[in-house]
Amino acid sequence: ASLKEISMILNQPNYKISKLLKEFTGKNFRELLIERRVEKVKELLKNTDYPISEVIKNTGYENISYFYKLFKKKNNISLKEYREN
Repeated sequence: ASLKEISMILNQPNYKISKLLKEFTGKNFRELLIERRVEKVKELLKNTDYPISEVIKNTGYENISYFYKLFKKKNNISLKEYREN
């Protein structure tokens, strides 16, 4: 889902949805989306044998090298190390 899709479903402007998300979660839509994608990647790395690049693509990222950096920054461990542990 995108913020635009959610705002259309709820029939509310983007800025209002963004404001409510920030108010209730302390995070904006993009931060929540990244958080969810990182959690999904962790789940797939634990429970599948798919190559890391395929796992990343299946969670919506086209730029694999960007996600490698993002994952390491958020978790202080590389994707490969995470899978091995």
